[in-house]
Amino acid sequence: MASLARPGGNVTGTSALGEIETKRIELIREILPNITRVGELTYSLNPIWQTLRKQKESAYRSFHMEPIFVDVTRADGLESAVAETVKAGAQVLVVATETLFRDNLKAILQAAQRLTIPVVGASASFVGTGALVGFGPSEAEYPRSLASIVDKVLGGANPADVPIQQPTEFELVIDLKAAKALGVVIPQSILIRADKVLGF
Repeated sequence: MASLARPGGNVTGTSALGEIETKRIELIREILPNITRVGELTYSLNPIWQTLRKQKESAYRSFHMEPIFVDVTRADGLESAVAETVKAGAQVLVVATETLFRDNLKAILQAAQRLTIPVVGASASFVGTGALVGFGPSEAEYPRSLASIVDKVLGGANPADVPIQQPTEFELVIDLKAAKALGVVIPQSILIRADKVLGF
């Protein structure tokens, strides 16, 4: 792929990479200001992981945090992966929207609750099942963006000339019940910005 603006070849689509990673890390810093080490479950079979890892490492360093990446590619390794991040000193766990993680979110959150580590999900939909915070691209925007791209291609546009669209709308959801269980006080500035607050 040449660039997001001109992907080249026979490729186009949508991407959630880039600015959102920095926004999520900034959010963690605001909610948990004393955090220095962040655990992340990673899925190395995803071909874009190496590029994404470099972005994440740079973003974490800019906020004076150390990322702890623990790779897991099988459902039966998820609970031990969560434990590994905690053993390595992680003070919060970030869970991406990989299919493996979505399909086994309950097991991940149960393991995190046993180890009393807060979970920040890369999707607002992760909240309500134990995650402290969910922050990610608007799930309503994605199908609209995809439909727009399909319409252009079906209208005769060359996919190589159709820019890959990045999200412009984001959703932030907070679970106050999870926060209370973890002894976390959510700043009022975050609550005001949230699209939804659960657990009153």
